[in-house]
Amino acid sequence: MSSEDVGGIFPTPSCSEWLARSTSLFYHNDPKKDYHWGATPVRRMPFNLSTLPAVSIGGNMNKAKHLKGMAGSRFCLITRGDTPSSHKVFDAIRALCVPVIVSDLWHRVAKPFPTLLAWDAFSFSIPEPHFMKDPKQAVAFLWTLSLGELKHVYRSLVEARLALDWRSPGSRTASFVLASSAELCLSGSFPMIGGGRGGGSAERSAGKSGKD
Repeated sequence: MSSEDVGGIFPTPSCSEWLARSTSLFYHNDPKKDYHWGATPVRRMPFNLSTLPAVSIGGNMNKAKHLKGMAGSRFCLITRGDTPSSHKVFDAIRALCVPVIVSDLWHRVAKPFPTLLAWDAFSFSIPEPHFMKDPKQAVAFLWTLSLGELKHVYRSLVEARLALDWRSPGSRTASFVLASSAELCLSGSFPMIGGGRGGGSAERSAGKSGKD
């Protein structure tokens, strides 16, 4: 893969360029597809957000258009499907689109490197009951983040991509895999990157009603 190919797959805008992305929130999914384990209504609820300002909400896109849409957005809404995880979390990270995750079991069973990465520094989680009750209110905090908070989450996302995408230029994925194995097998330790937001996850930002 040439450097030009890698550059196209892994956009690395400056913070000011990222802040200038035209789309605030991105979500595209097949509205007719059914899912197991009660995921169908969760997957369809985001279509109620289409009237919010500067959003891209709609049906399926082909892979190339979907990644391009993510790469033009600051935040990507990601709902669970048949499992608590979704490949779109990692598509969003590759595109430097901050994941906004709606999956109650994500943190328990699906989150990679949970003790090595400060996930709350570069992503947000919204509890499913809160999102299903009032999706617009659940995501409203995204439009109230300060410039300082936006800069911090962007810089943390750039760093996290090195740990989570093995094809990213300068990837540290192998180091994190080894550190995670050492932690599990030998009770080793590894410094957490990203710094966290001191508990400032979306659950707090979205209000007390959003807590589990």
